[in-house]
Amino acid sequence: MSFPNVFENDRELEGFYRLLRNEKVDAQKLLAPHVRNTVERIEQIDGPVLCLHDTTTFTFEGRENLGIIEGNIRGFLAHCSLAVGLDGMPQGGMRIQAWQRDANKPSPTKLRKMGMSQSAVREMPSEMDRWGESIMAVEDLMGHPGKLVHVADSEGDDYRLLSRLNQRGCRFVVRGCYDRQIIGGGEHTVLTTRVLVESPVASRSVKVAARPAPKTKSASPSKRNAPRQGRTAELEIRAVAVSIKRPKLSSQVAASVELNVVHVVEASPPEGQAPIEWTLLTGESIATPEAILTVVDMYRKRWVIEEFFKALKTGCAYEARQLESFANFSNALALFVPVAWGLLRLRALERADSNLAVEGCFTPDQIFVLRAKSQTPVDTVAQALAAIARMGGHIKNNGRPGWLVLWRGFRDLLLLAYGFGLGRRSATISDQS
Repeated sequence: MSFPNVFENDRELEGFYRLLRNEKVDAQKLLAPHVRNTVERIEQIDGPVLCLHDTTTFTFEGRENLGIIEGNIRGFLAHCSLAVGLDGMPQGGMRIQAWQRDANKPSPTKLRKMGMSQSAVREMPSEMDRWGESIMAVEDLMGHPGKLVHVADSEGDDYRLLSRLNQRGCRFVVRGCYDRQIIGGGEHTVLTTRVLVESPVASRSVKVAARPAPKTKSASPSKRNAPRQGRTAELEIRAVAVSIKRPKLSSQVAASVELNVVHVVEASPPEGQAPIEWTLLTGESIATPEAILTVVDMYRKRWVIEEFFKALKTGCAYEARQLESFANFSNALALFVPVAWGLLRLRALERADSNLAVEGCFTPDQIFVLRAKSQTPVDTVAQALAAIARMGGHIKNNGRPGWLVLWRGFRDLLLLAYGFGLGRRSATISDQS
């Protein structure tokens, strides 16, 4: 719902806007209670918990007072850290760091063209620093080390970050991006040739979702994000321990980093389709095939943070919000993080066919409306989500409901429950008078 439709009168709405505009209000402080609850949930879980890290872009049309994303597109970026159980169940947000790009600030490429040395450019603060800053901040939240396994896509493949994770004793699974130089590999001096001489030690069948072509001609996907067919991929998995060599431009960090490498490749991709291929850098054990498969499955949970971004953008309609400045948007984003987590958790429970009682996740008015509207039993979370999806126009034969269908259903549920509550309160006032 839009902010004006959320609040019952202009005073409440103005109070909310004043909260977002207040210079003493900080997004991290707004998020802090949710983070504390997330840590408590993590501590109740036996064994490790994944902390997924990734960056997303929020774009807002016609917002000249926001930073540059690309070309004339305005908006900002946010780096998020999300706790997820090994079973894929979202446990909550851990941190969010938003920033906007200054169009007047020279890019690293431009600085090099202006004569600055490569080493000097590399030592300057950059957007890449957000990975290490977020991981260390999240580690500091935990009462003891080793509980979290930090999972990152290829943008996290930074030698300085890998060195820092090793020194701090952090657990991690990072998708490799670079064919790094290794030490002591004999004739195999780079990572890819070293790992490929190993025999496959495990296999895994995974369902690969189809990836459509760009909707516009101007949008050209990268090689990694090229269109692909949906299929079940048969993966071969290799693993090896290596010592990667420090790049020439990273003189202020350790000369080498000891890592375990898990290489995943699709053995026989369909004709004309690029194979699924991951190189995973980790400190996790690769002593047994089961341990290696655990590393692979940890990385496969990374998709959950993509669903979290969809929950923010579609489920919460965040990019449709009408606010005045980056500071306002940043504070509002902190308020939406627990909302998006709640939506993501409910959908995860629905997909797990959860028997959790509906009373644990919905208000009495919402439960009443769902039962009256659906004319079917609504006793569990799975049944509630199925009813909400039907309200949003979902047809069971179409598979699991997507975010747009759930968003429409939730919107209608909130409006109906709100109206039901108003009617009930109105009837109570009439009886009293």
